[in-house]
Formats: sequence, structure tokens, C-alpha cells
Amino acid sequence: HLEVLALLDSKVFLQLVMANHDGLQNSDPTIVSQCASSIDHLATYIFLNMTRPKETVQRVMMHMQSDPDCFFHLMNTLFTSLLFAGGSTNHWPLTRPLLSLILISDAAYIAYRSHLSSSQSPENQAKLDLEFTRLTENLGRSLEVTNRDKFTQRVTIFRANVRAFMNL
Repeated sequence: HLEVLALLDSKVFLQLVMANHDGLQNSDPTIVSQCASSIDHLATYIFLNMTRPKETVQRVMMHMQSDPDCFFHLMNTLFTSLLFAGGSTNHWPLTRPLLSLILISDAAYIAYRSHLSSSQSPENQAKLDLEFTRLTENLGRSLEVTNRDKFTQRVTIFRANVRAFMNL
């Protein structure tokens, strides 16, 4: 479907992306899962094809570059949901697009780390930096199932450790 969506105007394309972003904040877990899956599909497509000279890839990249903060907003919402949503929230669907986004936008990941860290005490900043480092150290730059599973396990540990010392 991206072949058709890529033909849209950038403004319309980004409205669709942001509608999925908004869906991540919905109270219905089914909607959250579907929106996370859509975002993962887009980010995975970009990651797997960004070096290919396909017209669809070029159009999608052009759309995404027309809003340089889009990846940051998606990542911010995903991490915020993981860290601050109630304990019973199923966080598994949120890990899929997180890995894809981290792989396609180091800048958004670094910006989110900095953003969250700046809101914490100096003691918590050091702990948070350590947890973010553990989350991605020695993580392969792939979206293979084994790498996704490894990342999901790390997110579970990251989430528990960060929630233990942050003021929620």
C-alpha cells in the first residue's frame, strides 16, 4: 500500500502518519496495537529500502523529511507510553516500531534520550543514561526476528529498571 500512499501530497501523507501517532495514545489496546503496527510497517520499509533507488522509497523519504521532527514525536510517544502508562499495559506492540525507528533515526533516539534526561535529577540522569546504553549496546542493525526479540526483552528490563527509580 505504500506505493499508493507515496503518491499522496506530503501534507496528506504526514496527516496519515500523525493519525497513527494519535492512535498510540488511545485507550483501546486494539487501536494502539494497529497504529503501532502501521508505524512499524512504515519504519521497517524505510529501513529495509533506504539505500535502494526505488521511486516509492524516494517519495516516502521526501514526505518524512518534510517534517524533520516526525520521527522524534513518534519515538517520544512510544517511550512515554512504555514508561508512564499503567502497569497492566501490554508494551509488546510498542517495542516493534521503537526498534525500527531507532534504526532509521539515530538523531531522534539521541534527542529523546536528551529530552527525558533533562527532566530528571542529576542522580537519575546517570541511571537513565546507563539504562539507555544497555538498551541498545551490541544490538544488531537489523530487523531480523532474533534481533527484534532481543530488543523486546531489553525493553522489558529497561522499562522495569527505569520505572523503579523515576518519579512516576
